[in-house]
Amino acid sequence: MHIHDQPKKLLSFMWSNSKVQILLTAVFLFGGIVWSVFEQKSLSEQWHDWIHPLITGATFIMALVIWQNEKRQEWENYLPKKLDIVYLLNGKVYIRVNNAPLTSEVDIRSWGQSIGQTILNRTVRIDFTGFKITSAGINRKRRVMHYGLTIFLREKIEGIEAGRIFEFDEEGNLIPTQEKMLKSVEQEQSYAPAIES
Repeated sequence: MHIHDQPKKLLSFMWSNSKVQILLTAVFLFGGIVWSVFEQKSLSEQWHDWIHPLITGATFIMALVIWQNEKRQEWENYLPKKLDIVYLLNGKVYIRVNNAPLTSEVDIRSWGQSIGQTILNRTVRIDFTGFKITSAGINRKRRVMHYGLTIFLREKIEGIEAGRIFEFDEEGNLIPTQEKMLKSVEQEQSYAPAIES
């Protein structure tokens, strides 16, 4: 990332996370400036009449919005976390793992790698070139925070047949029945976990 891109990314992040606050602040400022220009009173009279109450009200509303955002973040952090993993080989889905338990967002890559080389094929290392976290969202129906991970394989995973779908139950145990198979490994080119809103 170039140093010139950092301010753009910061502004983009602030806009995506605070659209309502930024828009309300801009409307208040613009409205206040226009009102003060057309008002026949002095600035000190306007301060006592409407500027001070407006600033006080805006501060109170902003505090409520910040509090609400913090509570929403706490609730999201409290939700159980689940991970769907797709292992791609030559641009096609090789295997899938659905509903894997996840302790934290920082564990996504290492846990996806660990599942592939310990749980599914009993400590045979996997050879991969990289990974991508593909999505994250709240599954409101199940009340879980859902993540997706794609791992790009160099070679097949030893001992695992292409097209398998592995699933974990809600308690975090690998379901022993492995009857599920992808409909067509060749047809599946991309993946995104189903996030129900």
